[in-house]
Amino acid sequence: MFEDLGKYYYRQGLRLAKEKRITPAVTALERAAALRQEDWKSWNVLGLCYYRLGKFRCAGEAWEQSLFRCPDENKAALYLEYLKSSDFLNICSKYNQGLELTRKGKYRKAEKILEKRELLNFVSFSNLLGLCLYAQGKKKRAFQVWRQVLSMDRDNLLTLKYIQKSDIEFSIIEEVNRLIKSIFSRR
Repeated sequence: MFEDLGKYYYRQGLRLAKEKRITPAVTALERAAALRQEDWKSWNVLGLCYYRLGKFRCAGEAWEQSLFRCPDENKAALYLEYLKSSDFLNICSKYNQGLELTRKGKYRKAEKILEKRELLNFVSFSNLLGLCLYAQGKKKRAFQVWRQVLSMDRDNLLTLKYIQKSDIEFSIIEEVNRLIKSIFSRR
């Protein structure tokens, strides 16, 4: 019974990941891995989903579980090797710099670091960039960044929350602008 349920969650997680619904895919794949701990494929896909979200420690742990269960011809070995590469460590270093600058309120400097192409492939990194833009009053650009995040993970709750907040403000600003235009167009 648990075997079948684990397979169901694995297929569901795989389908959700292909649909770019990473957040619910993680939930399904965590269940699959819990129910079928020996299924190295569930661990691999779970690691890839964590990676896309920017949860690198979780990704590494999932890939280690996968490799433990299937040490031969397993892509998890390549993924773990990449997590140790200078390219990846450089990406993490840039993100940490951006995060520290954000904590200090230096949003423009953080923006310059976070808008690098290689950093925009991760949900958490792009969300942080959006917050930096938003804090600088660049709300339209922040909104665009968050919309881009949804192309990576359509169900990311933080991103949806940020968009909802910025959407409400846009609506109010647009209404005020319409009122001002109508007042001045009467004269």
